[in-house]
Amino acid sequence: EQPIEGNVLALTKLAANTTLHDMSFINGAFKVDRTVRVKLNAQHPSNERWGFTSQEVSITAAPHSGDYSVQYEGTSITTLTNEVILGASSWQDDPTNLPLEFQFGYQMEYPDEPNRPSSPTFVLQPFSRMITLSTRALPPGIVQPVLWIRNKHGHIRRAYYGCNLNGETASQ
Repeated sequence: EQPIEGNVLALTKLAANTTLHDMSFINGAFKVDRTVRVKLNAQHPSNERWGFTSQEVSITAAPHSGDYSVQYEGTSITTLTNEVILGASSWQDDPTNLPLEFQFGYQMEYPDEPNRPSSPTFVLQPFSRMITLSTRALPPGIVQPVLWIRNKHGHIRRAYYGCNLNGETASQ
């Protein structure tokens, strides 16, 4: 058991003497794919240690290194007419983080309007273990398909069709 060097309060989003019931650590406080033991000491106002608790926590990464495909017949897609098949395959994660779930969606792109705010992301199919989605419900315009991949611990990788999805540099 090795304590984290330095000011451990800097790793949390809470200050000392808080009355909140939840505590969270800032992003990057721990290395990924490790198990750590978090130990909390409770101190009396006179600085006498009167109790502690500890808990092992597994720190896991989001799924990675997969493929995202978009298939349709012809050279263009006509809204409500052409069937579009979105597919996820070969996504990897530690075996203890399985099963994986997939959510399919899209966001609109506006290349001719660079000052326009980013489009919200729309979900076509909520998280499930299904690896494909067939739809005719894509809207008119330039659509950027989006895929979310979630492991059993709730860690999510977001992938955009057309991006490099290999290894640790996949879209997040």
